[in-house]
Amino acid sequence: MQNLRTTDYLILGAGPAGLQLAYYLARAGREYLVIDAADHVGSFFSLYPRHRTLLSINKVATGRDDAEYNLRHDWNSLLSDDPSMRVTAKTREYFPPADALVEHMAEFAASNSLAIELNRRAQRIQRRDDGGFEITCDDGARYQAKILLVATGTALPNIPDVPGIELAQGYERMSIDPEDFLNKNVLIIGKGNSAFETADNLIPTTAILHMISPHPVTLAWESRFVGHVRAVNNNFLDTYHLKSQNAIIDGQLHKLERTPSGKIRVSFSSIHAVNEVEQIEYDAVLRCTGFRFDATIFDASCQPALSDCGRLPRMTSSFESPTVPGLYFAGTLTQFLDHKRAQSAFIHGFRYNTESLAKILSRRVEGAALPFVRLPRDSADMARAVLERMNRVSSLWQQVGFLADMIVLPSGDRPGDAPRYYHAYPYDYLVEYGPELAGGADFYLCMFRLGTNPPNAHDYDRSIDVFDGASSVNIHPVLELRSGADGSVRSEFHVLEDFLADWSGRAYVDSVAQYFERSRAGERMLSQRPPPSRVIVRDENMRLVDVQEARR
Repeated sequence: MQNLRTTDYLILGAGPAGLQLAYYLARAGREYLVIDAADHVGSFFSLYPRHRTLLSINKVATGRDDAEYNLRHDWNSLLSDDPSMRVTAKTREYFPPADALVEHMAEFAASNSLAIELNRRAQRIQRRDDGGFEITCDDGARYQAKILLVATGTALPNIPDVPGIELAQGYERMSIDPEDFLNKNVLIIGKGNSAFETADNLIPTTAILHMISPHPVTLAWESRFVGHVRAVNNNFLDTYHLKSQNAIIDGQLHKLERTPSGKIRVSFSSIHAVNEVEQIEYDAVLRCTGFRFDATIFDASCQPALSDCGRLPRMTSSFESPTVPGLYFAGTLTQFLDHKRAQSAFIHGFRYNTESLAKILSRRVEGAALPFVRLPRDSADMARAVLERMNRVSSLWQQVGFLADMIVLPSGDRPGDAPRYYHAYPYDYLVEYGPELAGGADFYLCMFRLGTNPPNAHDYDRSIDVFDGASSVNIHPVLELRSGADGSVRSEFHVLEDFLADWSGRAYVDSVAQYFERSRAGERMLSQRPPPSRVIVRDENMRLVDVQEARR
């Protein structure tokens, strides 16, 4: 048995979240170690997606040289102080090859000299009497840590509980050579991006191609959630609606069974037809039903609570297990907190969650104060500073509605006592701990939000009070004033959405300054209301300069 290694923070998983967390722990001077079962970092992306093209965008040509702003359109790069360490420097492909991401992670780990031990597969995790954790690997290596940070992702296939499901080929092992399915009848189980990615690959060669799941297809452009079916994958929808031998079935699987001829007979019932069971024989069935968290490595002393569906670990707004103190989660697992609402399932979302987690750990474990910057006391200057950040910040933009900033108001009139500005923490964390962080003083929360999804994503009615910021359909800044006593909302303000997402114009600054003045005086001001007839003035760069009342 190998010697026991001890560390303050042990990170399981050397994928993007594990590397990002290691970067921030190293920068804070913490004692940490990363272990991973594979022989290289980012191994998940060496296999997935199976067809080797990422859905995360890589927009190089933004017209801007602001590294922070450009992260809004770079969904793959890990965060660092070196803007040259970006996937955008490796490839100009809008949907980049997965191998470019693997190379990026390898370079990120090497250039930052991250402490990583590979070929270490955690086999058993148990709680120690002192409250820490002991991890035993399959090769006998042992580790002890005060804090355990799990960044293993959803490593196990999510397999439906259907008799005969073992007859289906899993996404993780199925052939990706379309010629292997030439002239065959194929059923795909699932209607997510992996299913549509697979279908798109098979359209030219299969005779009949069907797709089944209990739920109708949800398109990302309708839900505004990037995990739903993306346009780049939806060619299969054309072949279905334009009658090309392919079909989408909203149905419940009952069983799969092998026929004497070697085919797979699938029994299912449509959710749209009552008391009807269909049986169809296929040459192949492909399972594309996603992944789940592997909790089997935890023994009874530290078994984390799971979500109702069992696919994700439960966690608090601090990313900590509610049942196992000292056990934290990072990466795609944090989607438990914003499932199918924000982007915590993806690198461009959880990289910011990870930065926030590192700061929360410094406060909770090390007793360090959360970092902040000072804002001017004058309402107009404060409004200008807040909107300047909202015009370029990537964290709040990517994690719309999930991450927020906090402005703590001075509790007195002492000269030099200026508002404290805390950047990018989970909104729920700030709601829960805001009064404590603010020391009882009132505070603002600043974030982006989306309005209610319109029935038609490409044609929706804006004729009802279009100048009311609270009725904005698209992304827009929102501010809340909360009580320092109990965190309750005292007022809120929706800044009107802007066509170019640029809130630097005088009309926006004046409206936010007015909100700061009036809200502190106790008024409830919900939104910006320009004149009902107006002229929008933009400069040569298309940025809003003014909103003037139209002449009558």
